Parts: sequence; structure tokens; C-alpha cells
Amino acid sequence: VLMVYDASLGYDPDEWEECPVKEQFMVFSFFTRLLLSTAAVAFVVFFYRMIEVNNAKEKASKEK
Repeated sequence: VLMVYDASLGYDPDEWEECPVKEQFMVFSFFTRLLLSTAAVAFVVFFYRMIEVNNAKEKASKEK
């Protein structure tokens, strides 16, 4: 870690405390996150296509 001391800033680097490294764990593995992301995108695409199909059906029924 590179720290630059500048007296004009008014702090003393000797008083700094180093934070401990946080223990992190992954809730989902990479494959699970990839699968959930793909499912979310697929749902959005499906949802908007269904809206487009519904709008096209309504437009066709109004023209008749």
C-alpha cells in the first residue's frame, strides 16, 4: 500500500489504523449467478415480446 504524507493536509500517518481484511464468502457460485442472470434477461425478453404480441392482436382486431 502506497501512502503519501503531506503536512499541509494535517494528518499524521503514524496514527493511521489498518483495517482488517474482511472475510467474504460467496452466497451463490459463478454458475448459479450466471444462470439467474440469464433467466432474468430471458424473462424480460419474454415479457416484452408477449406485450408486443398482445398489442399486435389488438391492432389487428381493431382493423377488422
